[in-house]
Amino acid sequence: MHMIYLIIRFLLACYFYFLNYMIFNCSCVKSFIGLLFIQKANFSNMNFSQLHDMNVFIDIILKGHKYNL
Repeated sequence: MHMIYLIIRFLLACYFYFLNYMIFNCSCVKSFIGLLFIQKANFSNMNFSQLHDMNVFIDIILKGHKYNL
């Protein structure tokens, strides 16, 4: 059971790592995400702390062994 948990956590970490790479390193994806983001968001009421919280969450998943998850 513990092995299944470790495998699932590893696959999730790979998925989020790949997603993070695609969003921040591929200009075509970055511009596409930016267009979607501009259409859906009101920049005057933007809450950047939510974006920071998501980055912290992804860091915890990718470096879960440091946090003993």
